[in-house]
Amino acid sequence: MRIDYPDDDDGDALRRVAEHGADMSQPMKIEFSIDVPDLARAHSLAERIAARDFNPAIFVDDESGSVSIYCARTMLATHEGVIAAQSELNELCVPFGAECDGWMTAGNRQEH
Repeated sequence: MRIDYPDDDDGDALRRVAEHGADMSQPMKIEFSIDVPDLARAHSLAERIAARDFNPAIFVDDESGSVSIYCARTMLATHEGVIAAQSELNELCVPFGAECDGWMTAGNRQEH
């Protein structure tokens, strides 16, 4: 079954996920990344994100000191879904000077 995705970055990413064998009709874990200015704001933002059915994890890069939150949610990988999740996260990010900067997934392909 071929799904037509919009011609944008999210559509391109969804096409790659499907081409790698994911069953796009079944949920998969999708991880959204957020750049956060500092660790204190990351902890506060992670609390708000957790209340919205995401599983946040804070990461500090040892070399650069940059702070990120990776927010996992198990969901259908639809264009509308990833756009809505990023929009929801960006709304939460505004008071913290943070920004959702993309997503990734390992898909849901089962190896037999």
